[in-house]
Amino acid sequence: MTPYPPPPAATPSGSRALRLALVALFVGVVAAFFALGGQRYLSLDAIKANRDALLAFTQAHFAASLAIAFVVYVAVTAFSRPGLLSMKTLTCSVISLLLARSKRRP
Repeated sequence: MTPYPPPPAATPSGSRALRLALVALFVGVVAAFFALGGQRYLSLDAIKANRDALLAFTQAHFAASLAIAFVVYVAVTAFSRPGLLSMKTLTCSVISLLLARSKRRP
């Protein structure tokens, strides 16, 4: 009986460089979001002000609306643990409303 060969040793410098690159990319995206004023578009007041436009978009582009809701949910759950419960509740309600409206259409 021959023993299995040992697995190849992982290169610690390569995996560390990859982790640092991912952290730098994440920090860069967050910094760009705030530097370009993205927080203005994600406030509750902005969503309330654009409610009619958002509803019109969801009715005109049903599949895209579901895809956007799913992508936003995945991104928030992947990067933010504190907002997980509220985002899950919001996304589930949005998707259920979209599906309920689609069933009412003739």
